[in-house]
Amino acid sequence: MPYLNLIVDKNISIDGIISRAEHFAKSITDDEIKTTEITTIISELAYNIIKYSSEGVITLSVDLPNSLLIIAEDNGPGFVNDFEAAMQDGYSSSGSLGLGIPSLIRMCDDLDITTSSSGTKLTCVKEL
Repeated sequence: MPYLNLIVDKNISIDGIISRAEHFAKSITDDEIKTTEITTIISELAYNIIKYSSEGVITLSVDLPNSLLIIAEDNGPGFVNDFEAAMQDGYSSSGSLGLGIPSLIRMCDDLDITTSSSGTKLTCVKEL
């Protein structure tokens, strides 16, 4: 079963993480659109970990037949107070465009988010 574990922190190159994610995606699907979506999901998750936390992990695994399971976990402050707002296009607590989580919602076939003051866990299922 294909599997990739990506450690994300401020000392690791985001470009390297994105490159590894793209290589992994290409190894599990020939669909260029799916590869781009998977790479974009990983990019968004990695940038969020760097922006809002000191470190985190993104795990990719082919879970179910024809599905990729992506789990991102960090130790940041979470966004419990802004949870509903963060799901909407245009909301940002950091001055960005506020498209990150709404884009994840659109690209993932299923997305579960658990957040607290001690960290956030996002679980994305992407059909291949």
